[in-house]
Parts: sequence; C-alpha cells; structure tokens
Amino acid sequence: MTKLDPKAQFTAADLAKHERREEAYKAVRAERRARYRVREPRRTESSLQGSIMYAARRLGFLAVKLRGHGRRGMPDLLLISPEGVVGFLEVKIPGGKLSALQERFINTLHQHGQRVATVWKLEEAIAFLQDMLDVED
Repeated sequence: MTKLDPKAQFTAADLAKHERREEAYKAVRAERRARYRVREPRRTESSLQGSIMYAARRLGFLAVKLRGHGRRGMPDLLLISPEGVVGFLEVKIPGGKLSALQERFINTLHQHGQRVATVWKLEEAIAFLQDMLDVED
C-alpha cells in the first residue's frame, strides 16, 4: 500500500479511488498485450527470404538473392548445395500469386532441367533444400 504524504490533502477514499483506477488501467494494458501476442506477425517476402537464406547456409548451401539481373520474372533465390546441385526458389508470402512472367521463367528453367520451386512457408523451403541434398548427381 502506498504511504500517504502528511502534507497532501488526500483522503483514504481518494487513495482507494486512485488504486482502483490503477488496477483497471493495468488490466486493460495486460489484455491488450495478450491480444497482440496471440496474433501472428505479418511476414514480408523479404523477411521470409532472409530466413530461408539463413537456413540454407546452415545446411551448407551457397544462397544468393537474385535481384533481377536484367530479367524480369527471375526467381528470388539461387541455391547451390555442397555437392554442386543447383536450385531456384521463388518466395511468396501466404496469399501471394505468381505473375505471368514468373510462371513463364519458371517453366523455362524446368525445360532446361533446373530445380525450381515456389514456396509460401519456411517449412516448404526447408523441404526443398532437403530434397536437393538427397539428390545424387
């Protein structure tokens, strides 16, 4: 309990009222914190790419973020396994769609015998990386 300043002109009723307000305020803040903690943070495509690159490097891959290099529709990541297996990843956030150019470029890479995947989650990317490690060329 808070000590009263003898010079203050507060009564015990004022103090009780203040403490009730403080408790109500703390309850509202706790409720808001709990509500925001439950929500899934909105993930950007860039942050998902960063997580995939980190996981790939931990598995021994060379991971390069492709920034177009003059070709629109190019996949986001180039991955090379420790054994030299090459793969490409197009990264999308949940709900994201491939553009017509991206679909065309992915089909072209498939026609040239390259491993290409479109992923919406980190788990999908890790599965693709594991498949690349299992390939014996």
